[in-house]
Amino acid sequence: MTVSEALVLGLVRQNVRKFLSVFGHGSTEIGEVLRVYEAAGVVRTFAVRNEIAASHAAAALRWVTGEKAAVVTSIGPGALQAMTGSLAAASDGLGVWYLFGDETTEDEGPNMQQIPKPEQGLFLRLGQTMGSAYTLHTPGAVPTALRRGLNRVDDPHRAGPFFLLMPMNTQCCVIEGFNLDELPVGSPPRLGPAADDGRY
Repeated sequence: MTVSEALVLGLVRQNVRKFLSVFGHGSTEIGEVLRVYEAAGVVRTFAVRNEIAASHAAAALRWVTGEKAAVVTSIGPGALQAMTGSLAAASDGLGVWYLFGDETTEDEGPNMQQIPKPEQGLFLRLGQTMGSAYTLHTPGAVPTALRRGLNRVDDPHRAGPFFLLMPMNTQCCVIEGFNLDELPVGSPPRLGPAADDGRY
């Protein structure tokens, strides 16, 4: 199983079955996985023309129906557009997944519409400024990435957007012997009553 397939299965396990997408060179691998799973009737993928529109549609879906969705974009301007649109979800406390193609983990320098600056992890820093973010730097980190996203998107008190950055060279990596039971499921628990029954 590839990293992209494990991500899609992990999101399906969390009841994310709608993907609003503007595919590009940084997200073709996950796009192919979504094509296969859509043909099998497991997910729905909606091609949109603008990443801001995808963000607003995902936020509206969560607000009106409670249903979760993921916004999928490539690296560069598309990801920045989606981040801009995520402000609606952030300000309204709506949990939305964002799956962004990202520069490779090999640090070959800015190319292919990345931020033209000789520094690492610039999109990760932007994502952390806008909400919660995680770079899927190694294939074995899939369960951790999905758990962090679940904890943000389904937080019962402070839900918001979660930005998962998928480096182009890790999306297609094969995970040998992956245990699907490692994929997280279930929302974070709500806080219970105070231990002192509210007395001070």
